[in-house]
Order: sequence, then C-alpha cells, then structure tokens
Amino acid sequence: MMTKVDMIDRMYESYTTKELSGLKWAYVEMMKFGRKDQINPSYDIFQYILDTHDWYYHYSDDHRVYSKGQDVSNLILLIRKQDEIFEEMYQQHLDAHSLRVH
Repeated sequence: MMTKVDMIDRMYESYTTKELSGLKWAYVEMMKFGRKDQINPSYDIFQYILDTHDWYYHYSDDHRVYSKGQDVSNLILLIRKQDEIFEEMYQQHLDAHSLRVH
C-alpha cells in the first residue's frame, strides 16, 4: 500500500484542488439521488475526502455547515462499507488526528 505522502503527491499531480472538491460533492449528490452503486472512489480520492472533511461540523450553529458536514459524513460511511482498505484508512485517519471516541 502506498504511503499517505505518496498518495497525496500522486493525487495532486492528477487533479487540481477544485477538481477534487468537485468530485467529493459529485459523490455526495450521487448518494442523495440513490446512485450509491456508482460511488467508487480511488484510495487517494477517499484520502482527500477524509483530509478535507469538517470533523467538527456538528458543533456549528450554521445549518448549511451542519448539512454539508452530515452529507460528507454519510458519504464516508457509505465508502467505508465498500472495502476493507477504506475502513482501515478511516481508522488510521481517526487515530492520526485523535478523533476516535474511547
């Protein structure tokens, strides 16, 4: 498996930040409209989604921020269920950023 640094380097060589953000929100829209079977990101795209997710969205007073955070959180849950590697990446991200609830 590639290291996180290698994945990030490869990802930014392949996509611009705007394209990556667009992909993330395209996946969210596909999920909302019942196209869950078509959501199949690469490992580096999933890492981008994890890295850019607002993990503290539930503390926001702004409903738009909360709604977007909830949408991406649901997307992450959906992707995690697709593959053991996605689940492992998710767990490693939580550990690396002290986000795991004990």
